[in-house]
Amino acid sequence: MQVGYSPKISVLFADDNIANYTSENVKNILNDIKNTSDYSIQKENYSKLYDEYLNEFPYIFLYRETDSVVYNQTLCGKITPNAYSIFYNIEKWYRQ
Repeated sequence: MQVGYSPKISVLFADDNIANYTSENVKNILNDIKNTSDYSIQKENYSKLYDEYLNEFPYIFLYRETDSVVYNQTLCGKITPNAYSIFYNIEKWYRQ
């Protein structure tokens, strides 16, 4: 079994996204991604989406906050969020 990461990109590309960006090609690619569980097809579709993004360039990101998580002081352990998940290493977290 292969487990992959499928990012939630609807805030950028789906209907009612933050910039009101619309593209029929992007909409079709997102539907293809949503409607398959085959990892190789998803990977291919994400590549298509990336190419579409490069062609249209709907967003210019000026900065990105990395590794920022707000949590209660009673939470201890190895809390190391990353670009894929703020819950990375959650099995090593514990409450004091």
